[in-house]
Amino acid sequence: MDADRPSSNKEVDDQLEYLFAETQSADAGLDPESQPGPLRDLKAIFLAVDWEINDDIMNALLRQIDALKNTFSGDRIMMLFLQLLEAVGKYVKGKKAHAHPDAIKLLNSIYTSLEIVSLSKGMTDAERKKILRIEVNRFQRLKDKLARKKAVEKAAALPKKDAPGESPPEEIPPALRYVLQEVRKVIREEFAAFKAEFKS
Repeated sequence: MDADRPSSNKEVDDQLEYLFAETQSADAGLDPESQPGPLRDLKAIFLAVDWEINDDIMNALLRQIDALKNTFSGDRIMMLFLQLLEAVGKYVKGKKAHAHPDAIKLLNSIYTSLEIVSLSKGMTDAERKKILRIEVNRFQRLKDKLARKKAVEKAAALPKKDAPGESPPEEIPPALRYVLQEVRKVIREEFAAFKAEFKS
C-alpha cells in the first residue's frame, strides 16, 4: 500500500491542513518529468505560470484543461475541479498582472487539489468532495472580495450625491454559476446518502 495514501479521516484532515496552508509553495507536488498520468503537461504549465503570466501560457493552460475534460469526462468530481480551474484561469488570463493576488493563489490551490484527487487512488468520494468544497469556499471568498472592490470603484467614480448606499452584487458569470450549482448538488447528494445510511 502507498505510504502517502490516506488511510483514515484524520490522516486526510492532516494532509489537507498541510496542503492548503496559506504559506504553501506553489510548486508543491511531484516533479512534472516524473509525474505519471495525464497531469504531467498541466503541471509543467503551472511551473511556467509561477514565473510569468502571458497570453501564450494562459492559452496553453486553457487548452490543456479542455484536453483533460475529455480524459475525465466520466468523473463528475474531476470535471467540477476542471471547470473551476478553467473559470479562474480565464479571469487571470483577462487581467494578467492586474489580477487579484488571491486569484493566482487560488489557481495554484485548485491545481494542487486536482493533483491530490487524481493521484490518490485510495481516496473515497466523500474525501474528494471535501477537497472540492474547500476550493469552492475559497473561490466564493475571492468572488466576494472582487465584488466589494468593484462596488468601491463604482462608488468612487460616481458624483458624491449620486453614490448609492449599497451596490448591487456582482453578476456571476454563467460558467461559474454552473460550477457552483453542480457543487451544491454534489453536497446535497452527499448529505442525503449520509442520512439514508444513518437511518439504516
